[in-house]
Amino acid sequence: MASRTALAVPAGALAAVLACTLAGCANPSATCTVRHHYAIVIFQGSAGEDRTRTVSEFRLGVSYGPGAMRWRLVPARITLHAASGANPPLVIKTYWVGHARSCVARLVRARK
Repeated sequence: MASRTALAVPAGALAAVLACTLAGCANPSATCTVRHHYAIVIFQGSAGEDRTRTVSEFRLGVSYGPGAMRWRLVPARITLHAASGANPPLVIKTYWVGHARSCVARLVRARK
């Protein structure tokens, strides 16, 4: 029978992560899809944010076929304003990618 080991996480670190998540200080997320030669990237902030956040850069990966993935660092100045109610702030941006098949947006960096 295999033994289970518990992950030792300091209580203070766990409390800080939970507080940041609930307070809206987590980085925004991004999703991406390719339509009509454009990468459509949707940035979404946290629903509980009370300030304006600015996306400063993100990595865009574009696939042109099997084994043909190209990555680029995209500098950006995308402002995610705090939304009213329970709606998270959304911003949609498009980038020309030619005859790409798919895309992915990762490592979104933001600042307040």
